[in-house]
Amino acid sequence: MYLYLLFNTNLPIPAKTTTVYHGTSKQDAESIIKTGFKSSTGNHHWLGDGVYFFTESATCPQPQERAEEWAIASAWDNGSHRYTEGAVLMVEVEIPDEDPRFYLDLNTPNGIALFNIIRDRFQELSFATAKRGFKPKEMFKDGTIINWGRNHLKFDFSLISGDFYVKNKLERIKFFNCRIPNSTFLVIFDTALIKSTTLIKTIPNIDKL
Repeated sequence: MYLYLLFNTNLPIPAKTTTVYHGTSKQDAESIIKTGFKSSTGNHHWLGDGVYFFTESATCPQPQERAEEWAIASAWDNGSHRYTEGAVLMVEVEIPDEDPRFYLDLNTPNGIALFNIIRDRFQELSFATAKRGFKPKEMFKDGTIINWGRNHLKFDFSLISGDFYVKNKLERIKFFNCRIPNSTFLVIFDTALIKSTTLIKTIPNIDKL
């Protein structure tokens, strides 16, 4: 049944709209309002190249607060601040509901099954061709696996969600780590799914917080 859902492109695609939140600098927020979102790129990201939002879930009951914490934490740069004014954007996103061809939800059995298929294929190729193991800084390969699956296996889903532990500013400063997730990301690969973007909060004097 899972593979039938995955490859039968004649099935109807129901959709729903959900509200998600994005924390950033005030300057970047104003730019996003004018020109739209740009994908974060690089294999070090949690879920690959895309636009990251906090979304409501049992793990993340207050996504707007998480986005605000992210805007504050992201300003911190090893003893200095990259910006002093932050912002939170509220975004309406259209989600093709429960369709693994378009939405990879890592909190569902089908989502995990598909991710494991991609991970197994990635490992088969990597272990067969690599002359060495991965470097310690490369120990988390989730983003690499997602990018590889989309680019090489052509699993061209439009969005993905999953739970992670995301540090606030103080946790970054104190090098605090935890494995139990406190946030749920919704990552958009197809920005056409973004239907509206509203600046709902500015955060002044981040360097004083």
